[in-house]
Amino acid sequence: MEPQAFERVIAKLEAMPALCFDLETTGLTPQDAPVRVGKAARIGGAVTARDYAERNGCTFDTSLRARVAAIGDGAGETFAADLDTLNGEQRERLFRAMLEGKTVAGHNLAFDLQWASWYTDARPARLLDTLLVARVFAPGSARAGTLIRGCGDDDFANPAADMVTANKSGKSATLGGLALTYRLPGAVELATDKAFQKPINWTPTRLSREHYDYATGDVDFPVRLARVLLGAGPDYDIDALADAAYANEHYARAAAATIRLADMHAHGVPVDVQALEEHRDTLMARIDDNASVLAQRFDGVWSGDTLEELRASKAGLSDAAKEEITASLEAAGVKPRDQQGKRSLDVKSCRAAGARGVEWWSDFETLSAAKKELGMVEDYIGRVQRLGGDRLHGLFGINCTTLRLSSQSPNMQNIPNGPLRSVFRARGGALYVAADYSQIELRIAAALAIRAFREAENADGPGWAVEAVHADRIPEPAPTHPNDMPRDASPLDRQKAYLQQYKHDLCRLYREVKSRGFKLAEVFQRNVDPHLATGIAMMQRSGEWSDQTDAIDYLAGCDPDTVKALKERYGQQRTRAKPANFGLLYGMQPALFWRMGVADYAIDWSMDEAAEARDVWFSQYPDVAFWQLWSRIAYVHGKRDMLVNIGYGRTKRDNRKLWKVRSLSGRAMVALSANEAMNYQDQGTGADMSARVLQRFESEHGALVSQVHDEFIGVAPESCAEEFAADLKAYMLESAQKDLEPYGIPVEVDTGVGEAWHH
Repeated sequence: MEPQAFERVIAKLEAMPALCFDLETTGLTPQDAPVRVGKAARIGGAVTARDYAERNGCTFDTSLRARVAAIGDGAGETFAADLDTLNGEQRERLFRAMLEGKTVAGHNLAFDLQWASWYTDARPARLLDTLLVARVFAPGSARAGTLIRGCGDDDFANPAADMVTANKSGKSATLGGLALTYRLPGAVELATDKAFQKPINWTPTRLSREHYDYATGDVDFPVRLARVLLGAGPDYDIDALADAAYANEHYARAAAATIRLADMHAHGVPVDVQALEEHRDTLMARIDDNASVLAQRFDGVWSGDTLEELRASKAGLSDAAKEEITASLEAAGVKPRDQQGKRSLDVKSCRAAGARGVEWWSDFETLSAAKKELGMVEDYIGRVQRLGGDRLHGLFGINCTTLRLSSQSPNMQNIPNGPLRSVFRARGGALYVAADYSQIELRIAAALAIRAFREAENADGPGWAVEAVHADRIPEPAPTHPNDMPRDASPLDRQKAYLQQYKHDLCRLYREVKSRGFKLAEVFQRNVDPHLATGIAMMQRSGEWSDQTDAIDYLAGCDPDTVKALKERYGQQRTRAKPANFGLLYGMQPALFWRMGVADYAIDWSMDEAAEARDVWFSQYPDVAFWQLWSRIAYVHGKRDMLVNIGYGRTKRDNRKLWKVRSLSGRAMVALSANEAMNYQDQGTGADMSARVLQRFESEHGALVSQVHDEFIGVAPESCAEEFAADLKAYMLESAQKDLEPYGIPVEVDTGVGEAWHH
C-alpha cells in the first residue's frame, strides 16, 4: 500500500467512533501447524492451487498470520486491507486505529480480538458481538440451524437442513445460521457461501477480487442482525445498538470478559520446554514397555500391524487393530458396548463391561493413556517451537449456550492432573497461582433448590403445580407409574398418568423439604464434607453404619481429627458417594449412574446397588429432588418447530418441547431437554460467576493466563505471588457471593502458589 493511501486509511479509521471488524487468517492461532497446499487443493472451492498460481502469477505462503482485515461503517461502506502489503509498524498502527477505544461490531469477536492481540495491545472500549447478543437476548434463536421459526419456505428450510446435517449437535449460532433463523435478506447467500472460509484460501501471495468480495461481503451483516435481535429500528447505528446491548448486565459482563480473553491469549501459559521434552521421553518409554508386554502375550494372536500400531506414538488405532483387541476382550468374557449398545473399544465402555478383571487390560489402558498424553505433549512442543519462546497461546471463546469458557488449539482445559501439569512452569522468578472454587456445582445446586422451593411457595409457577404443592393432602399417585405403562398405552392416558404422578411427587417432596429443611444447603452451612455425608447415608441404608443419626448432624458434631479418621477409614464408601453427588445432580438415570460409577470411579457394584444408592441420595437430599421436578414441569416454554439431526446425513422436523431457565443472576437460557434445563441453571450460574471475575479483576501483582472450568490460573513474580493469590481469591469470593449469599450458601476458594501448576 502506498504511504499516502495508508495514511488516508489511518485517518479515516481514527475518525470513526465505531466500526465493523472481521479478520481472515491462515489458521486458528499463530502457533498452529501450517496448512498444506497440494497441487489439487482448491482455492475458493473451485480453482486448483496449481491453476490459481499460474493464473495469478503467485506462490503460496502458509505461515500463520492474519491476512485480511475487513472493515465497515455499519451503513454500507466497506473496505479490506491485505496485511501482507504492510510492514510490522504499519500493521500495528492499523490495528490500533481499528480498535483502540472504539465500539467494535462483529460476530464471535473473541477470535478476531485474540488474533489482533499479536499485532497490538490496543483494545476496544465496547463490543457489539452478535454471538453474545443472541445468547443473551434471544437464547432460543441462538441455537440457530435448529430453530427455524415456523419456516415453510424451502428457500430457507433447505439451507437450514444442510446446516443441521453438518452440525450434529444442531446448536451452532453462526452468523449465517442466525440470519436464516430470522430470514434476513441475504441470509441464504450468507449461510451457504463457504468458498473462502478455510485458512488455505488466504495463503496465496496474490489475492483475487473474489477474496476481497468475500471478506467485505458480510462484514456489515452483524449490524443488521443486531437490530433484529435487539428489536431496534433501522436508525440505530453501531453505538446506539451497543448502548442497548450494554444496558443488559449479562451482556455487558460477557462482552467485558471477551475483551479480557485477548489479554489472556496474548500473555500465554508458560511451559518448561525442557521438562516437556523429558516428559515426552518418559511417555515414549512407558508406551514401549507396555507394548512389549502385550506383544509377548499376543504374539501370533494379534497381527504384526496391530503390534506396530501399539508401539507407534500416534494415539488412534485402525479398525483392524480395534477388531483384534476387542475380540481378545470378548474371548475373556468382556463384551464392551457404548451407551447406544454398539461394540466399542472406548476405555469407559470397556471398564463398564468389566475389563479391569482381565489380566492384560491394565497394560493396554496404561498404554492408551500414555499415547493420548504423548499426542498432547508433542502438540505442545510443536507449538512452542514454531514461534519460539516458552508459552502456549490457546484460543478462548465464550460460545456455549451457558456462556462457559471454551478453549482450543490447544485445549487448555483438558490437561489432566498429574505429572503433565508439572511441566507448566513460569521462568524468570515468576510463580504459578491457581485459585479454585470448592465444590461450586453442588453449592449452586443447593441455592437453585432453595429458589425453586421459594417459587412454589410464592405460587410462581403453573397453576396446577402450585395447586398440587399447596394441597390439603398429598394427591394419590398414578395407579401405574408412567414409566411402567405398556408401550401401546394411548398418549392421552400416558399424559394423565404423568400429571397425576407429578402432582403426587410435587406435594410429597414439598412437604418433606418444609419438614426437614434444605439438606444440601445445610451441608455447606455446617461445613460438612458432602462426599462423607453421602457415604454415611448410604452405609446407614445398607446396615454398615448402625447409628441412624442424620449424617449431616453427625458430622457437624465431629471434631476435625475425627472427620479425618472417618475419611481414612471409609475412603471406599466416600469414593462411592462421588458419582452420586456429581452424577445425580442433574437427574442421571440408574443405568448411566451405574456405568459412571464403574467407568470413572472403579466401583464394583451391581445395577441394583447403583439404583439403591440413587434412592438413598434423593432421600438424603429431597430439596434437590424437588428442584429437579420443579425444573422439569415449571420451566416448560412450549413447543417449537425444529430441524433435528438424526444422523447419517439426515434431518427431520420435530415439534419439540423447550425449557426456558435462568441462572441465579437471572440470565435466560433455552434447553432442549429436562436434563439440559437442570444443567444449564447450574453451569450457567458458574459461567456468570467466572465472567464477573474476568470483567472486574484487576491486580498490579500479576496476570491471569487461563481458566479451567471453576479454576483461574495466573502468573506473578515470586515477590508478590501471595498478594496476587489474595487479590484473585477476593474477586472470586465477591463474584460467587453475589449469586449465593441471598440463599445463605457460603463460598470457599482454595488457592495454591508454586513453581508449577499443581493445584
